[in-house]
Amino acid sequence: MSCSGKRWSSSVYNIGEDIESNALDSHISRLRRRLRDADCEAVIRSVRGIGYMLVLE
Repeated sequence: MSCSGKRWSSSVYNIGEDIESNALDSHISRLRRRLRDADCEAVIRSVRGIGYMLVLE
């Protein structure tokens, strides 16, 4: 399953809300850390030109 950064941003933030350019990257980083700390088999991968993908390892 993949999802573009723009799609994530529009789903997470209100359309009129002004966000920092690295806000989504910060959230993804935190999610990756939480998945790793929970010994979860799923990881979030960056897909260049596409967005992000949640995969099982």
